[in-house]
Amino acid sequence: MEQARRKIAVRGITILALFCAAFIVLRWEKMNSLLYLDPPRWLHEFSRVARGELPYRDFSFQYPPFAAFLYGWSLRWFGTTFFTAQIITDIVSILVVALCWALIVRLLPAGLWLATSLSVVAVCGTSLMFFNLFSFVTYIPALQTGAVGILMVLIALLRYLRARHLGLAGWTMLACGGLVGCLSKPEFIMASIAAVAVAAALRRDPLFALRAGAVVFLPSLVIYALLGNMVGWSELRAAIGGYGLATASCPWWPTGVGIFGAAAALGEAALIAVVLSLPQRARFAKIYGRRYTQLAAASIAGAIVFIAYIMYRNWDAVAAPLGWMERVRSIAPSILFTSAVLEPVLWPAILVFAVLAWRWLRIRQLDERDEALLLVCAATLAMASRSIFGSTQSPFPEVAGVC
Repeated sequence: MEQARRKIAVRGITILALFCAAFIVLRWEKMNSLLYLDPPRWLHEFSRVARGELPYRDFSFQYPPFAAFLYGWSLRWFGTTFFTAQIITDIVSILVVALCWALIVRLLPAGLWLATSLSVVAVCGTSLMFFNLFSFVTYIPALQTGAVGILMVLIALLRYLRARHLGLAGWTMLACGGLVGCLSKPEFIMASIAAVAVAAALRRDPLFALRAGAVVFLPSLVIYALLGNMVGWSELRAAIGGYGLATASCPWWPTGVGIFGAAAALGEAALIAVVLSLPQRARFAKIYGRRYTQLAAASIAGAIVFIAYIMYRNWDAVAAPLGWMERVRSIAPSILFTSAVLEPVLWPAILVFAVLAWRWLRIRQLDERDEALLLVCAATLAMASRSIFGSTQSPFPEVAGVC
């Protein structure tokens, strides 16, 4: 059995590496423009760090400092060129993929390792904005470095849940992950708090919460303290708060449109689940009985809600006198773009987290797989909370890129 798993792992890692290499070649040093959107902005900001300037003091920078110092110092040491920036981007991206693989191996049966990993790379390698791998065309590389950090934290905490101890390697991974994540973006601080709290609660170990919290958060707090003394506390606080943008609106508040979008995502998820179950519908009906029939009925209602939501979002394109191709081109992003595709993943994950949390509160016991799922959902949903009903850019629900 172990030998078979090892063969699957070797084959999977080989194929995954070739898949990543193809994306590296295809996206090498490609950008849409040097004049507008986010990549020119952060490349310019990192080049200023390379010249010896300090973020927050010498120029505005609306994120924690890790990515700025990683890129800025690397550009200073190895040359302020697109080649150097691309190499750093690819190294960070490979780390994200490798850590995703390590997490997937711990969560799923061997037969799903490769398919799931390839799906992660396909989603993150083709998204042309926000969270993107192997490309300059991303919102800010702090998302990728933060993903490295939170993945390390999750892997270490999964080890703790299963072995009930961490060991030197586990504590080191937890410390490094916490440092990188908490210095990358604020949502990774939220995710780390949620992950540590859930892991400690599952083991009913408040002492572990204190020890893990100290290991995850104290190193970054020391760096924030040193940086605040150098650049000024008000400047640092304003920058990490996005100079007011983070509090300009309350996107997580459940507005009418946001609730409509959530219902549409759940309806779409029910429809997809039923469609995928049809080849084995007799087995599903035998195992789940009446609940399977209820899911099938819910999928019909869900499909109606989903279609109504798409019509609502695209009413101008639906009602306008457009040709069919132009109409399809206008409507497609609300169905096929990354956030839209992941909406029916996010909302069932919210329900799964709620059910598992309620079950644990009632009986104080979950099996190993449910514990792992609760932990991963806790971290992911802590980050997703900023946009589940809408964002500062849109009244419609979105899936935060890093989630």
